Amino acid sequence: MTADLIIYHNPECGTSRNALAMIRNAGIEPHVVEYLKTPPSRAMLEDLIARSGMTTRALLREKGTPYAELGLADESLSDQALVDAMMAHPILINRPLVVSPLGVRLCRPSEAVLALIPAAQRVAFAKEDGERVIGTDGGRIMADVRPTVMVRPATHADAPAIAAIYAHHVRHGTASFDTVPRSPAETEARVRDCVARGWPFLVAAADGEVVGYAYATQFRDRPAYASTCENSIYVDPRHLGQGVGKTLLAALLARAEAAGFRQMIAVIGGGEPASVALHASLGFQHRGRMRSVGRKFGRWLDTVYMQIPLGAGDAAPPPEEPE
Repeated sequence: MTADLIIYHNPECGTSRNALAMIRNAGIEPHVVEYLKTPPSRAMLEDLIARSGMTTRALLREKGTPYAELGLADESLSDQALVDAMMAHPILINRPLVVSPLGVRLCRPSEAVLALIPAAQRVAFAKEDGERVIGTDGGRIMADVRPTVMVRPATHADAPAIAAIYAHHVRHGTASFDTVPRSPAETEARVRDCVARGWPFLVAAADGEVVGYAYATQFRDRPAYASTCENSIYVDPRHLGQGVGKTLLAALLARAEAAGFRQMIAVIGGGEPASVALHASLGFQHRGRMRSVGRKFGRWLDTVYMQIPLGAGDAAPPPEEPE
């Protein structure tokens, strides 16, 4: 089976080899680009970055590259300067980048590629280090990759950890259209406001450390929106791809329903494929895409809207009509 699927591959990289093997385990033979031999053009590289929803800096590879020698840790460097460095030294392009009809993504860890493969895994699969990823039934094995996560209501003491997670996504991603992170004090005020209004604000903790958070607020301030909420969910970058986001979102759905909401809206900044896939996996439906409504990191960004009913949804009126 062939598919419109491309992998920018380094055969010396175990993560890249594992991702390629999972694509082939779905019966797909992708177009393999050994980018150290045949690097993408500048226009292609910039297009891949834009389509992935990453920042240019997020694609930079540090280990085993001239990253430090070239002074690329300097946050003042422009995206143009970073692309210049990647064009001059393709080893700086992190791998593997995978392009499929389902999106573009840097697949680290390698099992992130599963969200981009438009076919089921055919047989059990284990990575080169022996970690099992796919079971004999072709389904994902999560026990080996998911930390023991406890979801609980947030408290004001969680504000510094929540602020630190959000700051990373503001500085390095497009899920948030903020350009300046919130301070711990501002974050604490947001937690307190949600709690006071009876809205859910949750954190995921692993080994006592906050590794992600999610909350729901009324979709718009006007009274007629009282039964509809919008979610926000962010995961510590060190714990991406480990099931934390799905665990948080599933808990948030239940808590939002208990709080009286009948609909939940996801407003996905940058239309990030990973976030779209996460919401779809829990039953959210695509409701629309607003083109080029945001601008960040020197490029235009779309916003994707997704929606899921909660409880009775619109099958019955709310206990109280808005006034």
